[in-house]
Amino acid sequence: MFRTPHLRRNTSILLFKSMVLTLCFDAISRNVEGLNYNPFFMFSVTSVTKLPSSLVIVALQDRVGRKAMASGALLLSGLFTVVSGLTLAILGTGTDPLLATAFAVVSRFGVNMAYSSGAQYAAELIPTEVRGQGVAAVHVAGYAATFFSAQILYLVSNEFEVL
Repeated sequence: MFRTPHLRRNTSILLFKSMVLTLCFDAISRNVEGLNYNPFFMFSVTSVTKLPSSLVIVALQDRVGRKAMASGALLLSGLFTVVSGLTLAILGTGTDPLLATAFAVVSRFGVNMAYSSGAQYAAELIPTEVRGQGVAAVHVAGYAATFFSAQILYLVSNEFEVL
């Protein structure tokens, strides 16, 4: 996977892409607090987006492409995450969070699409001889990055004092 410059480049891109997509997926999946709903209920509501996002991928990925689908879906997810956060900041967490919840559901829909699309991308770029090991290495790198999702969410939820 690292013998030629082309394979080194592709492997490095796949490792980074997997780390970013998996970290975003895990962080958005865990970010269910602050909406004044039961976290178990919120996780269940946002998890409903898995099947529709997979159906959209089946319908559009061959026409749009894997790279564009993953990038566009991650951009959609990021925009709606920011809008959800701004909605909570402007309206406050004490009000009815239905609008912010709707934005969070769309954000989860986008990150589901990005993650599923990105997971298929690695199998296409790694040569057949090392595909099993390469895909495993890419997925392990992505899941290793999820270690930081809890820390990122903790950073947002707590204020830090300047030393």
